[in-house]
Amino acid sequence: MSEVKDSDCFFDIISNLDDDGRFKVALGDDDTGSTRYGDYISHFDLENPFYSFDYQNVHFLAMSTGKGSVIPYVNGSEQYQFIQNDLIKAANNPNIDWIIVYGYRPFYTSPTLHPANEILRETYPPLFEKYGVDMVITSHNHNYQRSYPLIYNIDSSRQPIVKDVNASQYNSPGVPIYFVVGTAGNNLYDFRGQAPYTVSQLQESGFLHVNITKTDRDVLAGGFLNIETGNYDDQFMIIKSEFE
Repeated sequence: MSEVKDSDCFFDIISNLDDDGRFKVALGDDDTGSTRYGDYISHFDLENPFYSFDYQNVHFLAMSTGKGSVIPYVNGSEQYQFIQNDLIKAANNPNIDWIIVYGYRPFYTSPTLHPANEILRETYPPLFEKYGVDMVITSHNHNYQRSYPLIYNIDSSRQPIVKDVNASQYNSPGVPIYFVVGTAGNNLYDFRGQAPYTVSQLQESGFLHVNITKTDRDVLAGGFLNIETGNYDDQFMIIKSEFE
């Protein structure tokens, strides 16, 4: 988050983290107005505002879901074709054990200031399930939310099917867990209820921390770290067997 809505201000703030390519971005509303996103394309040396990369055995896919009129994400768009082809490659890469997607607008959300995006929700979850996406991390709403592992409901996309009602540990769920993490420091949004598919929701400042280990099985352990207390106020674990 920048002190003003200016890309140079943002680049200055992240300068200590931005010297070796480890800082990655997903563009939101304020980043895609007019041609402003070109500043980010140039600074981070990207071909497009949507992109992917591998880090060890994890594949990351960054979506650009700010203003769909500026950078379209509908079915058949350039971004859709990129995402589909990228996920096919990642799913068939024997060196990749985890696939994490991140972007701006939420696919699913508890009642709060902004609703979920219907176009995204009805377009991408079937791809995520088909190609083995493990986590989908979004923002837009200034709070924290974690869903159960969810199956796309073709009859009512607003009501996804909960695959596993365990609160914190999932053994090879095979479908994504969806996150909203809009808690970096701006004013937090109140909740107006809790969606039946949301297992944890917090109105706190902090960030999502994820640690991945590989021994005789693959384990992804994560949690929401409250920056005011230093405590993990939500924790979860995804376990995959060696033979998957």
